[in-house]
Amino acid sequence: MVLLKTIGNLRARPRHERRSIARGIAMLVVAILFIAWVIFFFNKIRVNGIQVEPIEMPGKDAFNTPQITEAKMQIQNSFGGVKDSLQSIQNSAALQQDAATPAQTIY
Repeated sequence: MVLLKTIGNLRARPRHERRSIARGIAMLVVAILFIAWVIFFFNKIRVNGIQVEPIEMPGKDAFNTPQITEAKMQIQNSFGGVKDSLQSIQNSAALQQDAATPAQTIY
């Protein structure tokens, strides 16, 4: 009877009030379900514990195949002279800049 009386009172209210009451009830139900889930979830973890299976990692020598070693040597050989060539380009650019600037005479 009390529930029917409450529903009757809600039906008499304006639409925006009924919607806000429905939203509040829905949020309350979701919050209760979430709290119950958290309690059961952590209780299960506490009872059973967390079981982690070890992952087998390959050793360091697993990646030292002849193909990888050969590729590494090719990369080192192709980019080995880059530092020297960049240094020589910078030096030649500096010399050209010095040659292009006219000498200043002091009076």
